[in-house]
Amino acid sequence: MTHPDQPEIQANFAFIDRFSPFFFCIDQFCTIVEVGRSLRKILNWQEDATPFSELLRIRFPYKLDLNYEVLFKTQGTVMVFDIKGKRSQLKGEFVALSNIPGKLTFIGSLLLNPNEQMQDLKLSLADFPSNDNSSNLLFSLMAQQSTLEEVTGLTRALQRQSQELLEVNQELMQYTHAVSHDLKTPLRSITSFMQLLRRSFDQLTPVQEEYVGFIMQGASRMEQLINDLSVHSGIRDRPVRMEEVDTEALIHEVAKGLVSQLNEFNGQIEITPLPVVMGDKNRLYQLFSNLLQNSLKYRSEKAPLLQVEALKEDDHWVFRFTDNGIGIDKAFQSKIFKPFTRLHNYSSIEGSGLGLAICQKIVEQHFGEISVDSDLGKGATFIVRLPVSIPETTPAPAPAPSTLPERQHPSA
Repeated sequence: MTHPDQPEIQANFAFIDRFSPFFFCIDQFCTIVEVGRSLRKILNWQEDATPFSELLRIRFPYKLDLNYEVLFKTQGTVMVFDIKGKRSQLKGEFVALSNIPGKLTFIGSLLLNPNEQMQDLKLSLADFPSNDNSSNLLFSLMAQQSTLEEVTGLTRALQRQSQELLEVNQELMQYTHAVSHDLKTPLRSITSFMQLLRRSFDQLTPVQEEYVGFIMQGASRMEQLINDLSVHSGIRDRPVRMEEVDTEALIHEVAKGLVSQLNEFNGQIEITPLPVVMGDKNRLYQLFSNLLQNSLKYRSEKAPLLQVEALKEDDHWVFRFTDNGIGIDKAFQSKIFKPFTRLHNYSSIEGSGLGLAICQKIVEQHFGEISVDSDLGKGATFIVRLPVSIPETTPAPAPAPSTLPERQHPSA
């Protein structure tokens, strides 16, 4: 808005505009009477008398009455205004200049929103004053551009690393399957020839019998370790196939496979009514089998008593596998789910130390949790929490060809 009758006021506005092109001036009716050259472009101000509340919205201080008397008292207070229709803001303060009587002038700078381009505001770098604010703004813009380039570079690097990791995993899958097959062949040869050697002699001496026993035991341990590694790899690599699984029927199916061991130790399994859950049937069979075999393996001198129950807690089914075995020292309970963790030597209790690691992997694939509650000498309770509903996930990639059976019974 021009002021032909007051050229000195116009000169004052022109002076302010040189170092603060985002200023605006209001009269006692809170009507905008003058706007800086750069702010004009943003507001598309046509030198008409416009209430400034139609163009700007107070951001800070919050809940401030926008009238002349209140604004007059805020002189020296930093204020922030939202520019209506834009994301960027104005920051500055009102001052009452003696050479512009009866008016308040807001002198400040533009807070450029990172998500808003200068062209969206119809601005260029030339619209910013050549002072410290301009340098800071230019530095900010350059820093934002640099950060964007850095983030873009990191994203590309992560994508490359992700692809490389996928390729390495594929190679490891193929390597694991090949090695498991190649190692089993010489092991079978060792076992077969040791049996032939034993038969070729009428009678072995005690020392010879002991040596043969060591060899057969070592071969058996190696075969078990290879089987468990293959199962662990297969559990990790094969896609999870979710379906409704009757866990009660599945537990009974697992129990049938343990009849000979239960009879040998005069043990029994008590099974309460169990729910239908969403899960991979083969993996859940592996999970239940490992947990029950684990209880039989770490039995006490008492006849083994295994109990399986499930209760619904909020949005999870909580399965409890309880036994009356030797129990687990609390100092080691946080370690037993790690691969190759054994609390007993092989001569006392056989096992590869992978069984519970396999259990944990299966439970994690079902978005659940597994833990143990036990006291040494007082049995153990393994607690498996499975969600009532499974969140939708992206299907896993097809695995490398494998000759592994869908169900195996590795020792824990």
